[in-house]
Amino acid sequence: MGAALGFAALTLAGFPPAIIGLVTKYIVLRPVLDEDHTWLAVVMATNVMLGLAYYLRLVAVLVDKPNGEAYVSPSPPVSVRVAKATVILGASGLVALSVWPDLLLSNLP
Repeated sequence: MGAALGFAALTLAGFPPAIIGLVTKYIVLRPVLDEDHTWLAVVMATNVMLGLAYYLRLVAVLVDKPNGEAYVSPSPPVSVRVAKATVILGASGLVALSVWPDLLLSNLP
């Protein structure tokens, strides 16, 4: 589940292989620059950098193993299996939209 969370965080930050986060930032930032609102573009870029720092910190915490041993539950309850299935479905949708962003962007006005 940590791998899916890490993948989602990197996607939101705009890192490959899923670059939908980068495409979204470009789509939002482009009209602001076209209208010569430079100050707003600087504010948006600052917010992107703050978000990037947050996402990378989250991934660093996911990767860190303080004891060197991972906790393994003897038998996961039903709620954990449902949560894992939800994460797998969400990650699959995230991968699909990252590989084929036209699935989402073609329906925009």
